[in-house]
Amino acid sequence: MSGVKTALESETHYKNTVTRANTFLANFRSLIQQKCKELVDLEKPRIELIHSSINQFVVFDMSAEMNNKYDVGNFAKLLETFNPDAESALIDKFLHDESKPFVPEIKQPKFDFVEFDKSKSNAQMDFRQINKDTMRKPTKTIAEVLSDNSLS
Repeated sequence: MSGVKTALESETHYKNTVTRANTFLANFRSLIQQKCKELVDLEKPRIELIHSSINQFVVFDMSAEMNNKYDVGNFAKLLETFNPDAESALIDKFLHDESKPFVPEIKQPKFDFVEFDKSKSNAQMDFRQINKDTMRKPTKTIAEVLSDNSLS
Protein backbone atom coordinates (compact mmCIF):
# COMPACT_ATOMS: atom_id res chain seq x y z
CA MET A 1 0.00 0.00 0.00
CA SER A 2 2.81 2.32 0.71
CA GLY A 3 4.05 1.75 -2.84
CA VAL A 4 0.67 2.88 -4.30
CA LYS A 5 0.70 5.93 -2.04
CA THR A 6 4.22 6.82 -3.19
CA ALA A 7 3.19 6.33 -6.81
CA LEU A 8 0.15 8.64 -6.35
CA GLU A 9 2.31 11.28 -4.68
CA SER A 10 4.86 10.99 -7.47
CA GLU A 11 2.08 11.28 -10.07
CA THR A 12 0.65 14.38 -8.33
CA HIS A 13 4.12 15.89 -8.08
CA TYR A 14 4.74 15.15 -11.79
CA LYS A 15 1.40 16.71 -12.84
CA ASN A 16 2.10 19.83 -10.74
CA THR A 17 5.59 20.09 -12.22
CA VAL A 18 4.26 19.76 -15.79
CA THR A 19 1.53 22.35 -15.07
CA ARG A 20 4.07 24.80 -13.59
CA ALA A 21 6.44 24.18 -16.52
CA ASN A 22 3.66 24.76 -19.06
CA THR A 23 2.59 27.95 -17.27
CA PHE A 24 6.22 29.14 -17.18
CA LEU A 25 6.62 28.31 -20.89
CA ALA A 26 3.43 30.19 -21.82
CA ASN A 27 4.49 33.23 -19.77
CA PHE A 28 8.01 33.07 -21.25
CA ARG A 29 6.66 32.91 -24.82
CA SER A 30 4.34 35.85 -24.15
CA LEU A 31 7.19 37.90 -22.67
CA ILE A 32 9.55 37.05 -25.54
CA GLN A 33 6.90 37.94 -28.15
CA GLN A 34 6.30 41.26 -26.41
CA LYS A 35 10.04 42.03 -26.26
CA CYS A 36 10.50 41.01 -29.93
CA LYS A 37 7.70 43.40 -30.91
CA GLU A 38 9.32 46.20 -28.88
CA LEU A 39 12.67 45.43 -30.52
CA VAL A 40 11.11 45.59 -33.99
CA ASP A 41 9.46 48.91 -33.09
CA LEU A 42 12.83 50.25 -31.92
CA GLU A 43 14.82 48.89 -34.86
CA LYS A 44 12.51 50.03 -37.68
CA PRO A 45 13.40 53.76 -37.48
CA ARG A 46 17.09 52.94 -37.07
CA ILE A 47 17.06 50.67 -40.11
CA GLU A 48 15.21 53.31 -42.13
CA LEU A 49 17.77 55.91 -41.07
CA ILE A 50 20.66 53.64 -42.05
CA HIS A 51 18.97 52.95 -45.40
CA SER A 52 18.46 56.67 -46.01
CA SER A 53 22.08 57.43 -45.05
CA ILE A 54 23.40 54.78 -47.41
CA ASN A 55 21.22 56.13 -50.22
CA GLN A 56 22.47 59.67 -49.57
CA PHE A 57 26.07 58.43 -49.52
CA VAL A 58 25.59 56.59 -52.82
CA VAL A 59 24.03 59.67 -54.42
CA PHE A 60 26.85 61.87 -53.06
CA ASP A 61 29.50 59.41 -54.22
CA MET A 62 27.96 59.16 -57.69
CA SER A 63 27.73 62.96 -57.92
CA ALA A 64 31.34 63.31 -56.84
CA GLU A 65 32.39 60.69 -59.38
CA MET A 66 30.47 62.41 -62.18
CA ASN A 67 31.96 65.76 -61.14
CA ASN A 68 35.45 64.27 -61.25
CA LYS A 69 34.77 62.81 -64.70
CA TYR A 70 33.56 66.22 -65.88
CA ASP A 71 36.65 67.94 -64.42
CA VAL A 72 38.99 65.35 -65.94
CA GLY A 73 37.27 65.75 -69.31
CA ASN A 74 37.69 69.52 -69.23
CA PHE A 75 41.27 69.21 -68.00
CA ALA A 76 42.02 66.78 -70.82
CA LYS A 77 40.63 69.28 -73.36
CA LEU A 78 42.82 71.98 -71.83
CA LEU A 79 45.89 69.76 -72.03
CA GLU A 80 45.13 68.89 -75.66
CA THR A 81 44.85 72.54 -76.67
CA PHE A 82 47.87 73.70 -74.66
CA ASN A 83 50.62 75.20 -76.81
CA PRO A 84 53.78 76.37 -74.98
CA ASP A 85 54.76 78.78 -77.77
CA ALA A 86 51.35 80.47 -77.74
CA GLU A 87 51.43 80.71 -73.95
CA SER A 88 54.91 82.30 -73.88
CA ALA A 89 53.87 84.72 -76.67
CA LEU A 90 50.82 85.74 -74.65
CA ILE A 91 52.98 86.34 -71.56
CA ASP A 92 55.50 88.36 -73.57
CA LYS A 93 52.70 90.43 -75.09
CA PHE A 94 51.25 91.05 -71.65
CA LEU A 95 54.60 92.12 -70.19
CA HIS A 96 56.21 93.97 -73.09
CA ASP A 97 53.49 95.30 -75.40
CA GLU A 98 53.94 99.08 -75.25
CA SER A 99 50.86 99.84 -77.37
CA LYS A 100 48.43 98.32 -74.86
CA PRO A 101 49.91 98.27 -71.38
CA PHE A 102 47.92 96.35 -68.83
CA VAL A 103 45.94 98.78 -66.68
CA PRO A 104 43.31 97.35 -64.41
CA GLU A 105 39.86 98.85 -64.69
CA ILE A 106 38.91 100.97 -61.71
CA LYS A 107 35.22 101.52 -61.08
CA GLN A 108 33.52 104.16 -58.97
CA PRO A 109 33.58 103.34 -55.25
CA LYS A 110 30.32 102.46 -53.56
CA PHE A 111 31.08 104.53 -50.45
CA ASP A 112 32.38 108.05 -49.86
CA PHE A 113 35.96 108.19 -48.72
CA VAL A 114 36.51 110.06 -45.45
CA GLU A 115 39.99 111.07 -44.42
CA PHE A 116 41.04 109.77 -41.03
CA ASP A 117 41.63 112.55 -38.55
CA LYS A 118 43.93 111.51 -35.71
CA SER A 119 42.76 114.34 -33.48
CA LYS A 120 39.26 112.87 -33.48
CA SER A 121 40.26 109.26 -33.00
CA ASN A 122 39.22 109.27 -29.34
CA ALA A 123 35.72 110.49 -30.18
CA GLN A 124 32.86 108.75 -28.45
CA MET A 125 29.15 108.83 -29.06
CA ASP A 126 26.70 109.38 -26.23
CA PHE A 127 24.28 106.50 -26.59
CA ARG A 128 21.96 108.04 -23.99
CA GLN A 129 20.88 110.56 -26.63
CA ILE A 130 19.73 107.86 -29.05
CA ASN A 131 15.97 107.37 -29.18
CA LYS A 132 13.47 105.80 -31.60
CA ASP A 133 13.27 108.93 -33.77
CA THR A 134 17.03 109.18 -34.21
CA MET A 135 17.19 105.48 -34.99
CA ARG A 136 14.57 105.88 -37.73
CA LYS A 137 15.94 109.15 -39.14
CA PRO A 138 19.53 109.77 -38.12
CA THR A 139 20.44 113.42 -38.04
CA LYS A 140 23.82 112.77 -39.63
CA THR A 141 25.46 110.15 -41.78
CA ILE A 142 28.29 108.10 -40.33
CA ALA A 143 30.80 110.14 -42.33
CA GLU A 144 29.37 113.37 -40.88
CA VAL A 145 29.46 111.97 -37.36
CA LEU A 146 33.05 110.81 -37.75
CA SER A 147 34.17 114.12 -39.28
CA ASP A 148 32.21 116.20 -36.72
CA ASN A 149 34.09 117.43 -33.68
CA SER A 150 31.00 117.36 -31.43
CA LEU A 151 31.41 113.67 -30.51
CA SER A 152 33.65 114.24 -27.55
